Amino acid sequence: MSEVVRCGRCGVRYDGRHMKCPRCRSKAPRPVEFAGAVASGTAVPWRTVGAVALTFVLTTAALIWAVQPGELVTVPVDQGTGPLAALVRADSPAPVTPDRVPAVMPFVESDVEGRQAYQRGEFDAALARFEDEISRHPTDASSHSNAGQVLIRMGRPAEALPYLAKAVALDPERWTYRFNLGRGHGAVGDWGLAAAEYQEAARLFPGDHATVFNLAQALHRAGREDDAVARYREAIELKPDDASFHLALGISEEKRGVVAEAITAYRKFLEMDPEAKEAQGVKARIERLEKAAAAAPASAPAPADR
Repeated sequence: MSEVVRCGRCGVRYDGRHMKCPRCRSKAPRPVEFAGAVASGTAVPWRTVGAVALTFVLTTAALIWAVQPGELVTVPVDQGTGPLAALVRADSPAPVTPDRVPAVMPFVESDVEGRQAYQRGEFDAALARFEDEISRHPTDASSHSNAGQVLIRMGRPAEALPYLAKAVALDPERWTYRFNLGRGHGAVGDWGLAAAEYQEAARLFPGDHATVFNLAQALHRAGREDDAVARYREAIELKPDDASFHLALGISEEKRGVVAEAITAYRKFLEMDPEAKEAQGVKARIERLEKAAAAAPASAPAPADR
């Protein structure tokens, strides 16, 4: 039976048979030996060492941040020479504007100069560096993906799509590239295509709450509310402590006309995050839904059997 390991960089759990983390591509942990640590001379299990190390490194993992419509906020996880994994909140729509564009988690992972320029906000320089890499190594999928991500960050998603699509064409079984292409399609409003790519990303990295939530958001924007609700509920199971997931679920339930479930989800959101900026709007929405339900005529009773 394979062993489940936890990535020391981004915190995700995955099959220990993989050599690298499927999310941030950092190398899988390996056994660490300490001379004289055990009287018998046996090695100290790496899990023991990892448990201590994770106390520090997990402070950088999977951070979720609020964003404004169309805004792409990046939070660097690794400032070193390894892959730069940047996380932003997979944001839920506000109750008064259910069609807000969801934010996602962009990834940039190439040479040090391009990464450092990206981290400094020097996007023109980063793009030039990644395009130079493409000219010298045209089959390097990561450089194509990186160039696409920089263009999206610069507000040029239409120009980003060919790069993102090329990365997928070069390496179709890489979760990162599918995820990024889904994000690119969403940035230009092609929500059906975005959902298809997020679906592939979810296949490649099952159990990742951010991928599932972004898939739900794309389905919601594509008007597929039944499918969106199923995915929102899956995301909640994977990450039950994220209040915004309940808010998004409530919006889709309301759009489906399932008022009782919508109110339940909205109340759960308020219970979990009573000071949220959306709180007053959600309270007003609950009140309006309850009044509408109370004013609706009662269903006629079924005729009695004779």
